[in-house]
Amino acid sequence: QILLKGEGNIYNVGGISRTTIADLAKLIGKILKVTVTIPRSSKQALYGAPEDVSLDLNKIKTEFNKKNFISLEEGFQKTIGWQKELYSQ
Repeated sequence: QILLKGEGNIYNVGGISRTTIADLAKLIGKILKVTVTIPRSSKQALYGAPEDVSLDLNKIKTEFNKKNFISLEEGFQKTIGWQKELYSQ
């Protein structure tokens, strides 16, 4: 919809799910059936990095009347499946 009907140049594309980088890595590992090792110390954050980052989805919600979002897991399954298909050709 954004590509074909979007009126703006920049859109935040995401969903309403919240996750951590560690949980995101675990989810991708689960989908790919690979082991993911998370370092024990979480105190080594990047200096100046925000504790929480969220996307403002108001533009996409209002312009496209978007109300329903797929789950983060489903989105990653579809994206990974698409990439696997592209690389197998």
